[in-house]
Amino acid sequence: MLDVRIPDRDGLEVLELLRARQCRLPAIVITGHADVPMAVRAMKLGALNFLEKPLQPRELLDEIRKAVALAALRNRAEALPGLPELNFSASERRIIAGLMRGLTDSEMAAELDVSRRTLQHRKKGLFDKCGVRSRRELLERLLDSKKTLSEQNPG
Repeated sequence: MLDVRIPDRDGLEVLELLRARQCRLPAIVITGHADVPMAVRAMKLGALNFLEKPLQPRELLDEIRKAVALAALRNRAEALPGLPELNFSASERRIIAGLMRGLTDSEMAAELDVSRRTLQHRKKGLFDKCGVRSRRELLERLLDSKKTLSEQNPG
């Protein structure tokens, strides 16, 4: 969790530094002084969410739980093939893996050896297929699917 106004350093600068060092931990950015460009920058840097103060304790706790669950899911990215009912193509699985690792569109496009525009088109198709509108909604859906599977098949 990063506050935009950290003594001696801006929280978004810290997020940039973490991304430059390939740290893919889910980040929640909070601030009491938000504006649209700041929120856009945070999301482009891969923030899981951008929250304005004052925060409700339940809201913050929910976001932290989602971040911890996403970190665990990213650590088990190989578990994605264990969701056969979602029926993803190999390309879609690679996009999902990139999203789970917190990669930007440019990073995923380079990894897939396609243009950024092609990646965005494929990502939109994936979102449409899953009935979601954002990376966050897709990852939440995957978390929910994984939780449902583990409840059906404990152990």
